[in-house]
Amino acid sequence: CYFWQKSHILNFLEYRLNQILNKFNNPEKILVYGAGLTGKNLVDALIQKNKKELAIVDTYLGGKKEFYKNYEILIPEKNNVTESELILVSTPDYFVYDTIKKYLINEFNVDKQKIIGIYQGKIKL
Repeated sequence: CYFWQKSHILNFLEYRLNQILNKFNNPEKILVYGAGLTGKNLVDALIQKNKKELAIVDTYLGGKKEFYKNYEILIPEKNNVTESELILVSTPDYFVYDTIKKYLINEFNVDKQKIIGIYQGKIKL
């Protein structure tokens, strides 16, 4: 059942999101990498936590004037990536997460400690 799956994912995100935010000293500037279902659920959960300085980036949807919850979906660029205190990578599988993480580190010199992967309902710290 789709509703159960979405509800289960949201409960999991809600539970773990508190831990992640605490680990990073409650960051304000958060980048969500990925605008699929998990990314959108993540944005919803962050909004519920009153996080307002959010950026959503997506390699495919970015730069096409697409919006989610009044946030434009951007392409990953130096200014929106490096200014973030925390980067949450939402993707359907670990190998894609690993590729994106390496891309962020190599292309933008991002500290790997501030990249968290969220894939298949799991969170990679």
